Amino acid sequence: MTEPLSWVALEHEHVERHPDWFWGVGIIALGGAIIALLLGNVMFALFIVVCAITLSLYALKHPQRVSYQIGEKGVLVDTTIYLYPSLESFCIHEHHDSFRLILKSQKVFMPYILIPLDTVPPEEVRKAFAGKLPEVYVPESISEKLLEVLGI
Repeated sequence: MTEPLSWVALEHEHVERHPDWFWGVGIIALGGAIIALLLGNVMFALFIVVCAITLSLYALKHPQRVSYQIGEKGVLVDTTIYLYPSLESFCIHEHHDSFRLILKSQKVFMPYILIPLDTVPPEEVRKAFAGKLPEVYVPESISEKLLEVLGI
């Protein structure tokens, strides 16, 4: 039995938002809600406002420190374990000046699990997955690139 690979990292990269960003979200949401109301779609107008509020609150949230572990039975993310039979493959992407581990899951609503590798060398991760999961290249999704450009 091999020693599990463990590390602690922030759950996501935090970007400080300028007040202009929040004004922009508010103006776009208000404009969308007004157009929806003019077209007689009250529910969609309400949906736009709720989404803008949720996005703004999420942007204010600071990331928490999360513990990660690659063990014999699966990958442990804080208190959630992803067993190897529920995972298809893994991929390591270079992201800015660090690396990210991407796990491809068999779940329909959560097909990819992104894990930051702040202090862990990619070679150690490959060794930990040896014989357990295949490494298969996964291109970065368009939605992920779009969210990064928008600063979300």
